[in-house]
Amino acid sequence: HGLGRARLSLDLIVRSEGNPSSLAAPIREIVRRLAPLQPITRIRTMREVLRGQLAEREFYLAVGSGLSGLALALVLVGIVGILNVYVAANRREFGIRMALGANARQITKGVVRKTLTDGAAGCLAGIFMAIALTQVLEGQLYEISAYDPASFALATLFVMGCLLLASLAPAFRAGEVDPAALLRLE
Repeated sequence: HGLGRARLSLDLIVRSEGNPSSLAAPIREIVRRLAPLQPITRIRTMREVLRGQLAEREFYLAVGSGLSGLALALVLVGIVGILNVYVAANRREFGIRMALGANARQITKGVVRKTLTDGAAGCLAGIFMAIALTQVLEGQLYEISAYDPASFALATLFVMGCLLLASLAPAFRAGEVDPAALLRLE
């Protein structure tokens, strides 16, 4: 009377050895004999079922990874910019240090050391924040603990490596300061 009937679905799981596709026709025949009015909409292997269930998660993982990579690239560009400003603001100090006997290598090492020291402090703060947020992440992780020390160590090493690479160009620029030219400008 206009309301229609509720549709029920039924999943039939068959365990087989060998090629599961070869069982499609016999399974259809058995279902037709036992329940002639039961429609058979599709026959899939368990691998296809699992692939369908994981496809959405894989998509979100790919999008999340892409956005994370983009965020990392933007952060690195920002770090290079900040270091360039730092080097420009401290050119006089670098020139004075070089006039007093420091060499370009010491100045370069000092800029890299400062970058890595600040980065290590940031990583430490990030680790504490990540540990605090693990309750949220716990349900999303599969076969890995939210408190996995290897993951924290790898992430920290990766970030520190990226910081090292980002600091090299500004650090070499700091080591190229000519103290005589800088003092002439004063």
